Amino acid sequence: MPPKKLVGSVVFVLAFLAIPASVFWYYSDNIAGYYRFKSYCAKESGLRVYHEIKKNEIWMAEDISSARAAATLRGVRFSRYIDKSTGKLYDVSYSGGDARYRESFNVSLASPDAIAKYKLRFLNERLPGEVRMGRSGYEVLDIESEETEVRFYNFGYSVFDVNRTLLSSPSNVACFSSPHVYLEEIQKTIQ
Repeated sequence: MPPKKLVGSVVFVLAFLAIPASVFWYYSDNIAGYYRFKSYCAKESGLRVYHEIKKNEIWMAEDISSARAAATLRGVRFSRYIDKSTGKLYDVSYSGGDARYRESFNVSLASPDAIAKYKLRFLNERLPGEVRMGRSGYEVLDIESEETEVRFYNFGYSVFDVNRTLLSSPSNVACFSSPHVYLEEIQKTIQ
C-alpha cells in the first residue's frame, strides 16, 4: 500500500474512532452516574424494617404537613408538631375525609400528659459526592433510643445536565414513580 493511502486510511480510522470516543467522554459522567443510581435503587431503595412499630402510639413530626401525613396512618393515635413561629406544641388527629384538606384534621394544643414514642422524619436531599442524584423518603425513629425503626427511601437521578440539553429538557428518573407509595409502605409496618 502506498504511503499516502496508508496515511489517509490511518487518518480516516482515527477520525472514525475519535467521534464516538469524544461523545463517550462528553457523556461519561451521565453513564457512570446512571449505573450508580441503579445500584442505589437495587441496594438501598424501598422499605427497610429494623424494629416493629407498635399501634396506638403518638408520633412526633417536623411540621404540620408531616404531622398530617403521620395522622392519616391507621394505628397512629395522633401526631404532634412544634409550630416554629410560636414555639407551641400541637396535636393533630385525622377525623376522616380527603387528607388533602385541612378540614379533615383536628388540631389542638398538645396535652402535656401524652408522650410521643416515634418521630416521622421526611428526607429530601442531594447525595454527597454524587452528580444530579438525590434521596427522598421517610424515616420513623424511636424517640427514646434514637434508632431508626422503619425507613422508606427513593432515589432520583437527572440523566442529563439540563443546562447541556436542547431547551433545557428534564431527564429525571426515580426508583419509584409515585411518592404516595412512601407512606403506604410504612403503613404496612404498624402492628
